[in-house]
Amino acid sequence: MPSRLPDVPPRSIVVAQLAFIGDMVFATPLLARLREAYPRASLAVVGRPAAVDVLADDPRVDALVPWDKDRQDRGLAGLVRVARRVRRHRPDLFLGVTRSFRTILLAALSGARRRVGVAAPGAWLGYRETVPRDPALPFPARPLALLRPLGIPAGNPRMELSVAEEAVEEARRALRAAGWTGEPLLAVAPGAHYATKRWPLPHWEALLDRVLAEGVFRPALYGGPAEEGLIERLLAGRSRVLDRRGIGIRGVVRELAVASVFVGGDSGPAHIARAVGTPVVVLHGPTDPVPLAWGEGCRVLTVDLPCRPCSPHGDAACPEGHHRCMVDISPERVQEAIRDVGRTVV
Repeated sequence: MPSRLPDVPPRSIVVAQLAFIGDMVFATPLLARLREAYPRASLAVVGRPAAVDVLADDPRVDALVPWDKDRQDRGLAGLVRVARRVRRHRPDLFLGVTRSFRTILLAALSGARRRVGVAAPGAWLGYRETVPRDPALPFPARPLALLRPLGIPAGNPRMELSVAEEAVEEARRALRAAGWTGEPLLAVAPGAHYATKRWPLPHWEALLDRVLAEGVFRPALYGGPAEEGLIERLLAGRSRVLDRRGIGIRGVVRELAVASVFVGGDSGPAHIARAVGTPVVVLHGPTDPVPLAWGEGCRVLTVDLPCRPCSPHGDAACPEGHHRCMVDISPERVQEAIRDVGRTVV
């Protein structure tokens, strides 16, 4: 049985989600329910710098605590620095979304009197209450399990990022400065962290050429430092394609809220686009789309192969050596899907 809500609601809550950008978007249903249950509490979120930037414009979140665990906050010294930042918020309640040992240690050092996390080896070091990880649940529903010990109903696991109208207008001005003239915007994110989740470069080139020839959508390319070379290739000879590198995650969130349609692989930008309410076309190769609980305004493209899905997150190389799960998704099929999901907005 879930424990009874404490007599005194928490005045300060810290949520730690230390995984990637998409995982932070999956945590937004949890943040929404916490804000509904504790409207007067201060809510802070700990995560990778790029991941917490997803929430920079979200009014439900009062503070962001970046943990650059791969660079300046590496190792034990980095953990201690981040723990000090967390303790400044004087949390009454700490929720650990990820199963990592770092999250467990941060919970132990947080100073929170109530600490709830996902069951994992060593969880007893940091948490007073744990919930089991349920892989049968869709990704956006999994963080909601942390509400069970608090006696809060899970509610709707719909992902949502709130972007104020003034932030959206600022994004429109930035796009106009880059050459956009108000046409329906097709946001294109050609990269992905894992190589097997990337659509081949010639396919992206063919898709952009087809979209430009059709003349309905104005393509805009989004990507981080890892996509520099890829985006340079895609921009070559295509002056009508907008180059949106270097605007940061906060800028990406805002501009995806402006876009009419998004197209990309199973990666963070796809989840951001969905969370801001933009219709999406997502190319799923090695990963299973079912746990993502795609809904209205989403078109998921896959190839029926006996070897897929082969990974929960992608790999550096195709285990079968052919990568057909992505290669066999044709540019023509993607363009037709863009037309279909875009019909309600153009």
